Amino acid sequence: MTGSLFEDLPEAADPGRSEGWTGEARVSRPDRRQVGWEMVDLDQLLAADHPARLVSAFVDSLNLSGLYGKIEARTHGPGRDAIAPELLLALWLYATIDAVGSAREVARLCERDLPYRWLCGGVGVNHHALSDFRSAHVEEMDRLLTDSVTALMADGLVSLQVLAHDSVKVRASAGAGSFRRSERLAALHAKAAHRVAILRAELDGAADASVRRKAAARLKAQEALLEKVAMAQERARQLEKARARQRDKDRVDPATGKDKPVRASTTDPDARILKMASGESRPAYSLQITADPNTLVAVGVSVHDSTDFGQLGPALEQVEARYGQFPKTALADCGFCSKKDISFAHQRGVTAVIPSNRQAKLGDTAYATTYRHTMAGIAQWRERMVQQATKDLYKLRCRIECIFGQMRNRGLRLLRLRGKHKVKGEALIHLLAHNMICAARLRLRPAPPAPQRPAGGGSGATLTGLRATLTTRIRALEPVPA
Repeated sequence: MTGSLFEDLPEAADPGRSEGWTGEARVSRPDRRQVGWEMVDLDQLLAADHPARLVSAFVDSLNLSGLYGKIEARTHGPGRDAIAPELLLALWLYATIDAVGSAREVARLCERDLPYRWLCGGVGVNHHALSDFRSAHVEEMDRLLTDSVTALMADGLVSLQVLAHDSVKVRASAGAGSFRRSERLAALHAKAAHRVAILRAELDGAADASVRRKAAARLKAQEALLEKVAMAQERARQLEKARARQRDKDRVDPATGKDKPVRASTTDPDARILKMASGESRPAYSLQITADPNTLVAVGVSVHDSTDFGQLGPALEQVEARYGQFPKTALADCGFCSKKDISFAHQRGVTAVIPSNRQAKLGDTAYATTYRHTMAGIAQWRERMVQQATKDLYKLRCRIECIFGQMRNRGLRLLRLRGKHKVKGEALIHLLAHNMICAARLRLRPAPPAPQRPAGGGSGATLTGLRATLTTRIRALEPVPA
């Protein structure tokens, strides 16, 4: 048999476009009123190496019994179910590495973005629950920071032998115009108290329910203002007592020859006007962070409104209270050079590597002095700081700046909460997210070479590829210092 099967069929002509065709163009239009079922498997839509899965696994490894103990909704009791604490914590951790710091924005993302929807798993989350969780569980967040570091120490991934301590100033959620002197604060307090008395009289005389609700809302807002002004007055009194103990050159304004005026903020009474790294003065807080310079794991944090001088001693005490031991070596820059702290560290077996404030001008001669004092450890510190080995060790201190850079890249440029206590909670969320990424990086270090498998064994190649992919993802979240 010769020829093709359909060789006798005529060749079809190209229909092209005929000028004689009539009618409207055929298109597919959306029908948004159409009712139908949509079957979605969120777990299949999220990649196996997505950072959201890392966050979920990290939260599942934490002991959240303290958070569960504060939940009032109980079995066979009244009220609706509470949102699981691990969900709220996971949302904040993922939002932090996603550089999202607003509770309202996180709530919106939970409705439209796949990673947040995957973390929620069908549970409805509102911004009130997210905001209250971040500011109401500071003590538990502080404990979780200790537990996360302790787990790394147990695995031999983190050591407290050498620790670096430094601070970063972050702008407070208050304007410079909210700082007022004591006289102005007293006038504002009297005005607010008078306004509260008037609103209480209006509330007592209101007969209509709607009028009472409006009067109650105005009274509540005015009482909150009165409380803030009272807190600012108390803060001003504390600052005046502290100023009385200052030296004349720090207390007196050289331009006027009088004491510098004391001001307190009615927006955030705990905030102070600090000189920022850019040279400008802004309302800010100083976040004191202690970390392992070799792994960049943060081991301690505290919030202050003053300079770095005298903060190394409390930082060492915090490390001992958290982990039951002092480090062998403590690194800090010249801003922390306090003889009292150096002696404190020496008496507890800690080698303080802190350059003198005058080293930049005088070099090694800054440690040569005829001054004799009985303070323990100062002579050893002077001898130590001129040695080349100490100078080489001090180079590790700069690595802690990587933590500050990562925190700023994740949105910690302006604090969203007010008050030292709440600011510490905001900083703890950032450090927990940072330590989570560091822990994943440390646990994904190259393993020792495995024995060769026979041909056809694809499981080893699959695991190797997955490890490489995860390593790439984690390093994209946090660059490893050189």
